[in-house]
Amino acid sequence: MMAIVVIPTIVAIVLLTATNTPLGLVGEWVWNRAANPPWNPLTWLLPLLALALYLVIAVLGSKWITNRHESWIIILGPIAILSAAFWQWSLVEFPNPGGGPERWIPSQYFKATSGYFTVAQSIDDTKTFIEKYESWTKNADNFHLGTHPPGLILLHKFTIDFFEEYPAAGLEVERWAPRRVLDGFEIVGTPLSQAERSALIATSIATWLVSLLTMIPIYGLVRLGGTKTEAWWGGLFWPAVPASVLFIPVGDALYPLLSATILWLTVASFRARIGILALLAGAVLWIGMMLSLAFLVVAAIGSVTVFWLALWERKWWRGIVTLLALLAGLLLPIEVLYDSLGLNLIEVWRINLTKHAGFYEAMPRSYVPWLIIDLIEFATVSGPGLFLAAAIYIVTRAWRKEAPAVDHLLVVWLILLIFLDLSGRNRSEVARLWLFLSPVVLVGTARGLNPRNESRFPWLLPAIGLAFSALLSLVAQGWTEPLLPVVASPGPTGS
Repeated sequence: MMAIVVIPTIVAIVLLTATNTPLGLVGEWVWNRAANPPWNPLTWLLPLLALALYLVIAVLGSKWITNRHESWIIILGPIAILSAAFWQWSLVEFPNPGGGPERWIPSQYFKATSGYFTVAQSIDDTKTFIEKYESWTKNADNFHLGTHPPGLILLHKFTIDFFEEYPAAGLEVERWAPRRVLDGFEIVGTPLSQAERSALIATSIATWLVSLLTMIPIYGLVRLGGTKTEAWWGGLFWPAVPASVLFIPVGDALYPLLSATILWLTVASFRARIGILALLAGAVLWIGMMLSLAFLVVAAIGSVTVFWLALWERKWWRGIVTLLALLAGLLLPIEVLYDSLGLNLIEVWRINLTKHAGFYEAMPRSYVPWLIIDLIEFATVSGPGLFLAAAIYIVTRAWRKEAPAVDHLLVVWLILLIFLDLSGRNRSEVARLWLFLSPVVLVGTARGLNPRNESRFPWLLPAIGLAFSALLSLVAQGWTEPLLPVVASPGPTGS
């Protein structure tokens, strides 16, 4: 298992640093490489020290929680999150000037990378914009704006409005913002109001923090049948994989926390017979579906898992109640939004799906090559060694008759991942588009790398997996440029 964890990660590091291998399919989609990677050894010093500290906390925490009551996670959890934040910020600032957090502001501002903020800027009346969104999205392009519900636009609009209402708070946000984040305004090159500047800073940093907190539901997912130690490692793997930081602060970086939380609450509701958890999962699903149709896949994974468990354990009534509560949590806010503002969210989703199909008419993609490239790309951004360890565990052990709920979830996840790949819905860019699926990889990794008392050093294998994945994250951050250089374009108004 050590070779499986280490060798693919080393191969990925070598391909990124020592070759010019195209990161995609030439002529269709290729990720940019950094123009000026950080070869200076001194640049590596802080990230490596931060990683060493993170590893020490990971190992000591795993030893501590293994032999003590789980309530210790109340103390150990925040320590782990703080050390992860220190490690990740050193990772964020690792690229040479111009390639690090300087890209955060322009990646949110420019239309070519998202467009949500520029639309939010131009909204005169939020209520009118929401009321007209169904007709507005019919006339939007087949790219970001036309293929997404209004959630990300409204998130930016509400943030701008907040700082217009509380300008002192906006000044404090900018005063405490890291210098390299503020340098992004020079790349934007367009005068912005104080509220707009504060909103861009706040949403950038908040997106990073939201992504980091994905550690929590990963822990919860593993505990749906896994040990405390497995759950500890599962949570701590997240800040070490490229998926956790590479695409911050674009909206996709928000999705892992939401998707992992939905799955955790849904399956936990079935196991604990607490319907309110499924109701909450449905509400979180609604939030996700306001942001992206990717959450249809999350809903499918959670629902099929509950159905599978109900079938496996012959607890049909419990399964029905769980799924009805999940559906109620989703439909209630949809109905409220329709009654109060006239927004038919289901019709918006239908339009989004139609627009998504139109994207591949405008930007044709091959089918067969992307079947392979997508899986390689997704495995790489999730940590290739960790992905393989998870896949091997699912195929060889998660199917067993006595498997706990978490293993049933893993099996469903892998089956639907294969179906998603075969469907051809996402041909290219899955490193970003499938971010919402990455947390479950680490659930499988935590299960697969647990030596189950077969080793004198049960922490060694997961620690090595974490360390090598973190090194790959460092290289990916310094040697690639997934946030494209773009040009600003005005968006439509909501008046």
